[in-house]
Amino acid sequence: MAVLIDVAAFRGSVPAEITEAAERLLDLGDVADPEPVGGGARAVVTDGASRFEPWVGVVDRAFTGDCDCPADPGDDGLCVHAVAVALAAFEDGIRFAAAGIPHGEDTTEPGRADLRRAAEALDPRELTGLVIEQALRDPLFAARLLDAGAERSGD
Repeated sequence: MAVLIDVAAFRGSVPAEITEAAERLLDLGDVADPEPVGGGARAVVTDGASRFEPWVGVVDRAFTGDCDCPADPGDDGLCVHAVAVALAAFEDGIRFAAAGIPHGEDTTEPGRADLRRAAEALDPRELTGLVIEQALRDPLFAARLLDAGAERSGD
């Protein structure tokens, strides 16, 4: 079941400095086109030299966000990056489910166990080849891969 988000009320619930910073990210083109995921929306957000992939949606009847940035977003998880994705999703008309599942939190997704077993059965070279092929086709996946690699290498 989809829910109707009151965009004006959402804007009014977020501190003005967060909304203004989110709008700057949008104006600079630093927010990729959002995509519907888990009953909410996610997008890659470039903030300076860093890239983040926040998810926004409705969880436990409250609009919330989940971002991989180091900022302390408060109880609702709505950092500047999540707010930017929310505003982009509203603009694009993405529909939100009444009960969203933030990306990365649902370990019972259908097929997840099968995918894990298949990945674990491959040798590292085969798995690396598949990851590279997917990254070349999917910009969001590529951004996540590059960010994860940078974190591991300390860049």
